Amino acid sequence: MTTAPPERSRTHRVTGITVSVILAVIALGFAFSIYVQFFAFRDATTGLPTACSTAQVVGTHCSESFLSTIVLIGYAVCLFGWGIPIGFMIIRLIQRRRAWYWPLISLPVVYAGYFILTAVLGTQYLPVSGS
Repeated sequence: MTTAPPERSRTHRVTGITVSVILAVIALGFAFSIYVQFFAFRDATTGLPTACSTAQVVGTHCSESFLSTIVLIGYAVCLFGWGIPIGFMIIRLIQRRRAWYWPLISLPVVYAGYFILTAVLGTQYLPVSGS
C-alpha cells in the first residue's frame, strides 16, 4: 500500500508559486526577444528581403515564400515553445504540485528552435559559391 507524500507547508507552496511565476516571466521575455528577431528577418527595409533585392549583385539565392514560411514557423516555435510548458506549469500549480521546472523547459526549446531555423534560413540566404 502506497501512501501520499506529506503535504507541503504554506511557505513552500508560496515560494514554489513565486519562483514559477518569475521563471515564466523570464521565459516570456526570452521568447518575445526571439520573436522580435524573426520579425526583423521579415522587415522589408533592413531584413532579409533586402538581401533578395540585391541577389544579382551579391550572388545570393533566396525565395520570399521560403523566408515567409521559416518566419511563420519561428513565430510558432516562440508561441508554442513558451505556451505549452507554461500551460503544464499552471495545471501542476492547480494540482498543488511542484511546477517551477516547466518554464525552464521552454528556454532551451525556444533557443534551439531559433538556431535551427536560422541555420535552415542561412542555406537560402548565403552567397552562392563560385559567383
